[in-house]
Amino acid sequence: MKNKNSEKKRNRSRRLGLAVLAVTALLMLTFSACSEGGSTELENSGFESGSGASIDGWSQYNYKKDYEGNTDCTQITLTSMEFSGQCVRIVSQDQNDARIYQEIQVQPESNYCVKFDTLYENIDADVPETERGAGLNVSVKDGLERSGSLYGSVSEWQTVTVYFKTVADQKSVELTIGIGGYGAESSGTAYIDNVRIEKVDSVPEGEVAFSAAVSSSGGQDAPSASIWMKLLFLLLAGGVIAFVIVVSLKADKENAAKNNPLSQKNPLLNKKDFIILIVLVVVCSAMSFYKLGNAYAASSYWKASEAGEYVIVEFDQTETVARTVYSNNIPANNNAVSYTVYYETEDGSGEYESVFSIKAGAFFEWEHVDSSFTTRRVKIVSTRSGLGVNEMGFFRKNDSGEYEKLNVTVAETSYNKELNENHNPAMLFDEQDTVEPYSSYMSSTYFDEIYFPRTAYEHIHGYPVYEITHPPMGKILMSIGIRIFGMNPFGWRFMGTLFGVALVPLMYLLGLKLFKKRIYAFTAAFLMMFDFMRLAQTRLATIDSYSAFFILCMYYFMYDYFTQKSYEKKPFWKSLLPLLFCGIMFGLGASTKWVCLYAGVGLAFLFFLAKYLEADDIASGRALPANKEKSWFTHNFIPTCCACVVFFIVIPAAIYILSYIPYMAPSPDKSLIDIVLDNQTYMFNYHSGLTEGHPYGSAWYTWPINMRPIYYYSGSNANLAEGMSTSIVSMGNPLIWWTGLACIFPAAFYAWKKRDKGILVAFVGYAAQFLPWILV
Repeated sequence: MKNKNSEKKRNRSRRLGLAVLAVTALLMLTFSACSEGGSTELENSGFESGSGASIDGWSQYNYKKDYEGNTDCTQITLTSMEFSGQCVRIVSQDQNDARIYQEIQVQPESNYCVKFDTLYENIDADVPETERGAGLNVSVKDGLERSGSLYGSVSEWQTVTVYFKTVADQKSVELTIGIGGYGAESSGTAYIDNVRIEKVDSVPEGEVAFSAAVSSSGGQDAPSASIWMKLLFLLLAGGVIAFVIVVSLKADKENAAKNNPLSQKNPLLNKKDFIILIVLVVVCSAMSFYKLGNAYAASSYWKASEAGEYVIVEFDQTETVARTVYSNNIPANNNAVSYTVYYETEDGSGEYESVFSIKAGAFFEWEHVDSSFTTRRVKIVSTRSGLGVNEMGFFRKNDSGEYEKLNVTVAETSYNKELNENHNPAMLFDEQDTVEPYSSYMSSTYFDEIYFPRTAYEHIHGYPVYEITHPPMGKILMSIGIRIFGMNPFGWRFMGTLFGVALVPLMYLLGLKLFKKRIYAFTAAFLMMFDFMRLAQTRLATIDSYSAFFILCMYYFMYDYFTQKSYEKKPFWKSLLPLLFCGIMFGLGASTKWVCLYAGVGLAFLFFLAKYLEADDIASGRALPANKEKSWFTHNFIPTCCACVVFFIVIPAAIYILSYIPYMAPSPDKSLIDIVLDNQTYMFNYHSGLTEGHPYGSAWYTWPINMRPIYYYSGSNANLAEGMSTSIVSMGNPLIWWTGLACIFPAAFYAWKKRDKGILVAFVGYAAQFLPWILV
């Protein structure tokens, strides 16, 4: 009876198990079918749901608003039209990338047809054909391609049909319709309604389907690659951490066993060291400041307050102008024409013919126009307000083909004296000694200098801040050089170059601590001085000079705390000095660039490892605190941690917040805290949301071997001899970098063999700054 009952129970269990498996399989098949098939139905495709700027089911992308804080350039709203009821209206007064988008489910490697009704007006209507943006188009968010572009205007509603093709493993896309695109901004007005999408077997003959591939996807292998990179990061970071901990523990144990001091003693500087430091600074300064840039530039400018302002200048006689040059101040109006240049067709006739137009160009960069015309008078007329032009000059060619500057006299001006006394039209020709026929790095901004010196200039004058993707400290430091030497290439590059020079003596001092011998300290400083990247990067007016200097200072001071026992210091407060200085450097660095926060991880690791080693020393009896009657934990560890809260949180936070004071002048209605919090949100969204590639970008693993140097400047128009050219690139000195890379394992072996805790600081610093980029 028991056997039969047992058999029945087993049968019931077996049937129940099979039923569960069947249901599970059915659910999996159903889920698979749903996920693979998906729905291409668009929510609120006719835009009848929603009001104002709220469009149910759809999201908005507005580059000028999202990334520059410009709320006036573009409006995306729902509006009512007789043709179709409610529809979307996108109005971009100036060039922008503005779209609506919605996520839809798709199948991999499939064709889709998108249709929508549209009415559009003045899409890039006043823009030359060669300078047009993407116009009205369809794309996928973060996509590498887009549909064909629509320009101009249509008087009646029309249906637009486009096709796209998905790539392998692509199961969803964010379909976008709008004006402009990445790096191809456009202006105008577009009405959009009745968006439809369907999967099709093939693309009709004569039609072209754009690829729906997105820049953030790496195809089929992308997820695996990401996982492998994370594993590689964990392996390398874990290896460095384990190595540093093991060597540190062994160092203390073996030093105690041999009756060696547990604290390393730093060499004292003497007269020879000061002589070496002076020589290093003099030689490095000569290299770094030589032809850094012109110490002069136009300081006044014409900024029209309204359309119709003008200035007429005349030459000493009728001349044939071969080249016209001008330099813009703070850009405005995007690609819109702000000024038009005319020449008088006949002397005294008063009849003028246009030559070229001026739009917003790069900040303080000399532009040249080689349109030839013969005249005695030139008239420049503003077509709108906003854009400032620093200076303009005219050149003729002599018999040798060389440019000669023409003398000009302001003959007539017209402007509203109540609105524009400080930046009137005559200021366009009041500093002719600064005008040069050729643009070069000596006289103009280049590469990212169009961002950072401009923002330093804005801080000085209390203008709205342009470069807000990094904290303000670097631009504040840059502004010191501008205040001293003026708004010119030498002025805006001075402070960064000075900090670049300071890296050399700092490396000498750190090398002396690390190696304890003057010859090795000199070698470290010598290598730093002749590294190509130090020279190129610090002569460029960006913020990297400051962040590199502050990071090196952080480890310079943390080295002392890590290699010396705080319980041996008497009085106790002396042990806190390295932490105080380190915290100040951390605050200055974090206020300059977020990359300095990586150093904070390395500093925290060294600090807590140092305290653990001290606790181990006390617990094992290897050492006794200076005051034997007091507990190390209550009278050393706790007070030190409390001090670190001040040194590494309170002080850096105060430095960070106060660095935003220049933001208050253009935003008097906002509190300092609100300004800081808003910018942190913006910076985080900006950096975390970057998915587009960069033409000068390179993978992290190529950096140590100099596989792809970054290209900064080409001086093909810099008045060079025939067949000559000039360029500036940033790369490490291969002799130094490749040799240094090969020395990593010998250095690790040396640290292990000698139980050298000082070398470990260098390993931690290297790992903290480099390894996080594996995850990016």
